Order: sequence, then C-alpha cells, then structure tokens
Amino acid sequence: MPIGVIIFSLIMLFSEIKKMYSIAIKINRKGIQIFRRLLIKWEDIESEKIISRIFSSRESIHDFKSTVNYLQFYSKDEKIEIEIDNLDVTDYELSNYLTTYRKKFDEEKLN
Repeated sequence: MPIGVIIFSLIMLFSEIKKMYSIAIKINRKGIQIFRRLLIKWEDIESEKIISRIFSSRESIHDFKSTVNYLQFYSKDEKIEIEIDNLDVTDYELSNYLTTYRKKFDEEKLN
C-alpha cells in the first residue's frame, strides 16, 4: 500500500475523531450547554428548534443535494446553530429532549 494512502487515511481518521469529540450538547432542566461553553439557561433561550438546510452542488452533472440538520435557538439576541447530524441521537430524539426540558423549566418557573 502506498505511503500516501496511509497518510491520507490517518489524516481522515484523526479528523473524524476530532469532529466526534468537538460536538457535544448537554440538555437538562437548567438549560443547554454546548461543548466547552458555559451553560445557557432556559430563561435566556428562545425559539429552540431543529431545522434542516438543503445544500446543492450545480458543479456536478448529477445535481447533488444533501440535507444538514441543526439545533437552532436564540440567546440574548444571538442566533446559535449547531450541526447535529454527527450526534448519537436522532433529530427527533433531540427535539423531544428540547420539548421535555423546556416544559420542565416552564413548570418550575410557575411554582
């Protein structure tokens, strides 16, 4: 096997490992924490939702399209979007977590 193929494979492997560890989202009663950032409290979060964007490449003869899913919310007038396709949960599960913990926060706020 040529050394170039081995080096390329190692670079791709390390790139995937780095990507895997750079995306982490923690959702609980207190709020949302994105890897290596402070916790964003529910009281500072608005309009949390899962969105999808379709990207297309017209440079190819095959009109290639791909869909990328994001967690999107606003915090203190800042729009935050995190790509979620590489997480261990589906977008449906993540949406359920958002709904569940938002509801718990709202209920605690009323009491």
